[in-house]
Amino acid sequence: MADQARPHREQLGLSKGNLELGTEDGIPDFEIVQSWTTRFAAAVISLLPLEQHEAEELEGYPEGAVQKVEVNRYERDRRNRAAALAIHGSACLACGMDFGRTYGPHADGYIEVHHVVQVSQLGSNYVIDPKEDLVPLCPNCHAVAHRRNPPFTVDEIKGLLRLGTGDPSRVSEVG
Repeated sequence: MADQARPHREQLGLSKGNLELGTEDGIPDFEIVQSWTTRFAAAVISLLPLEQHEAEELEGYPEGAVQKVEVNRYERDRRNRAAALAIHGSACLACGMDFGRTYGPHADGYIEVHHVVQVSQLGSNYVIDPKEDLVPLCPNCHAVAHRRNPPFTVDEIKGLLRLGTGDPSRVSEVG
């Protein structure tokens, strides 16, 4: 059954997300469709394994074109970050990385702060508890945390580090 408010969704086979393509008359705008198709194809291609080439055959491809992107950005309060760092310190809770010890005074205090529950899952009036809801993670551990949805916990990341396999199904094997 066609969505009367968005007839173009059925025509384009769109069923998830908040993507709206088209004009007020419901007819898809070709430039928007082409732009999203190009982005989707680029995302798929980026996931494909690279072909093996001889070193002299490798060449670069253009990058840096400006694209207009619209996203939802969830509000954060820097006071929550400061409180979390006052509680937990500025070393990564998963691997122990301390930027100040590793890189010297220039990097002292640098660390990313991870929301234990994704901000997109919290209500707009949720009050953050810096001790329970926020943890300091280095950029590598933070990236690993978000390799899965829901994100890996700090203990699961520690397990991955101990195993060194990168196989999340084996995390439960680590005590």
